[in-house]
Amino acid sequence: ERDVKGEAPKRSRAVLLSTLVLLLGAGGAGAVFFMRRAEESPKPIPSHSESAGITAMLPSVAASAPRPLETQPAAPAASVAEKMDPVGVRITGAPPDAQVYLGKERLGPADSEIRLAFGRQPVELTLMAPAFKPAALSVTPDRSQTIAAPALQPVRARGPRAQQKEYENPF
Repeated sequence: ERDVKGEAPKRSRAVLLSTLVLLLGAGGAGAVFFMRRAEESPKPIPSHSESAGITAMLPSVAASAPRPLETQPAAPAASVAEKMDPVGVRITGAPPDAQVYLGKERLGPADSEIRLAFGRQPVELTLMAPAFKPAALSVTPDRSQTIAAPALQPVRARGPRAQQKEYENPF
């Protein structure tokens, strides 16, 4: 809608002017935001040789200038992964048919390698064999190792056969 002179009404001028002010304000605020952000970006840390050159030029400041941090080389990834892999434990001197248990879980026969999760705390294994009492065995699974089986005590027979007396051979 234009009036007779060809000018836009005052109301639409006000809308245009307020929109223009809003856009300029938003643009200015955005510019200030990004300029401050650019100022706050971290500066690169000078290398040891660069910091030595700078401190040589400023002897009075050199005494108070911070030294670059000395870092330890990172442990190779293979050694870290190696420590997390299961470790093998071999038990020697166990009776035939002996089995190894961790709690109620059967780990396998005592005459083969038992795989345990890596750890620094001792683990209680139980060695069980027919005709023997179970025996506890403490192992720290921090490395692969071979350990001797504890002495197993035979189970005393019970029942009528245990009560039988030996007879002297008459012949």
